[in-house]
Amino acid sequence: MVIQRAIKKYGRDAFRWKILADGLTKKEAIALEIELIAKIPSELKYNVALGGEGVHGIPWTEERKRRHSAAMAGRRHSGEALANMRASLSARQHLLPRKKVVCLDDGLIYKSVTAAAAYYGVAATAICRICIGKGKKTTLSAHGKHFAYYDKEFSEEERRNLIAVAELKSKSARGIRRRPVICLNDSRIYQSVHETASAYNISPGSVSGCCRRGVQTISGLRFIYADQKTPVVQKLPTRKKIINLTSGIIYESGTAAAKATGRSLTAVMISIKLNRKCAGQRFAYAA
Repeated sequence: MVIQRAIKKYGRDAFRWKILADGLTKKEAIALEIELIAKIPSELKYNVALGGEGVHGIPWTEERKRRHSAAMAGRRHSGEALANMRASLSARQHLLPRKKVVCLDDGLIYKSVTAAAAYYGVAATAICRICIGKGKKTTLSAHGKHFAYYDKEFSEEERRNLIAVAELKSKSARGIRRRPVICLNDSRIYQSVHETASAYNISPGSVSGCCRRGVQTISGLRFIYADQKTPVVQKLPTRKKIINLTSGIIYESGTAAAKATGRSLTAVMISIKLNRKCAGQRFAYAA
């Protein structure tokens, strides 16, 4: 540390020690330290960091990067050091609180998620997500088993009710995601959008787009959901006729007016909106 090198160079008697505050909490002390360090000009202080915990604020200059790179070059942990780190990590893991898990299907209780996962041969993350309620709506079980944290005693009836709720949610979600689809070209029925897309070698987005918006694919295929009473009718944008106020000619659309005058469609539309000339002529929407 910089202050240690300074004390070694100038001696302890060259420095004055004073308590600035007392009786503070750790959070208050950290805040006060950061505040006091910020008030001292950089050339008058030994602090290289902004204060608080860690080394936040120490600039990584090119010289510091070079020295750090040189110091770390070729450095390898010995086998003994690696073994010590693994032992330390293992010891800390044993100190972490573990929640018991119960399998709602058979009522067996396990001391941790890991133990339950090992017994049933499923991923520990899958059981954990089910227990904390963050599992996918369509996968509220792992390999057909349902789990919950064992924070209270579950009766057999309570376990059956929890399983029934999970199954109901799962079936409901699958029902929403899988809607039978009818191809209007050949009247064939498929169980889902993905099955339809695979049958015609097109993307699922094309099938769902046809069903929802009433459009057809590039190859001319049209689809509807089987539970739709009537196909969705595609709403085409209405075209307004344009009149040339200078010559009196009426055009079927803005595109036709733009083509006739040799101007862009945008220029024609702007001239109508701002009531100004376009290529020396005025345009308006025909009544």
